[in-house]
Amino acid sequence: MNKENLNPLKVSITGIDGAGKSTVTGIVVTTLGQDNRVARISRPAYSIVEGYKQNHYQRLLNVVDSLHEIADRTCNKRCVLCANVLNVLLQGRIIEPGLIRRIKPDIVIGSRDYLIDPAVYAIFYSPLLAKKNMDDRITHIQRMTGIYFRDIIFFLTVPPDEAVSRIEKRIALERANSTKPERKKWRHMHEQTHHLSRLQHQYDEALNVVSKRSNVQIYELNTSNIMPEEVASYVSTTIKDFLAKKITI
Repeated sequence: MNKENLNPLKVSITGIDGAGKSTVTGIVVTTLGQDNRVARISRPAYSIVEGYKQNHYQRLLNVVDSLHEIADRTCNKRCVLCANVLNVLLQGRIIEPGLIRRIKPDIVIGSRDYLIDPAVYAIFYSPLLAKKNMDDRITHIQRMTGIYFRDIIFFLTVPPDEAVSRIEKRIALERANSTKPERKKWRHMHEQTHHLSRLQHQYDEALNVVSKRSNVQIYELNTSNIMPEEVASYVSTTIKDFLAKKITI
């Protein structure tokens, strides 16, 4: 692949908590990293180049994780908002552009979409932003972060009650495996069935706005009762096809 690539294919894998974003993203990045230079934004942020994985911006993202942990343990929505704003600004202004300059990746992929997700979660954590319509929310976030629309968005859906069950299993598994190197996960304030249902509807609205404002390719995948490896295989194959087309243009 072109090692001087400063215009990578940009991909996000998004959806409500419990839809399988992080797990699927991890598998996809590892798969694509066998033959491509891949930068994974979000938390954690890392790259895979020639099969070698390297973490990036750990100290900065540890601050975000610490803020989130404090916020969720104290049920402090203002602290959640501060952590979210800090994370979105870091991803847009520092992490993504920094990795593109440093790694020159073929693909940039995130387990969140940093235009869509802040606009969606505003209904819980940003009262001022939530007063705006979805189009205006996305425009505001775009101006704040400098992030533009992705080339491809994979929208993972799952019934909210199944999502909550997955979240509880994930937390229990992590508590049983305290040596796991990834960041700690805990139950967020919005991780209740009725809240996740509201968020899923917000995603539908946001994706409708994005599809009207850009040429992004959106794929909706219902992950209910499907193994993450199967979802990841579809995502990986789709990205490979797009990358091949991008190279030939």
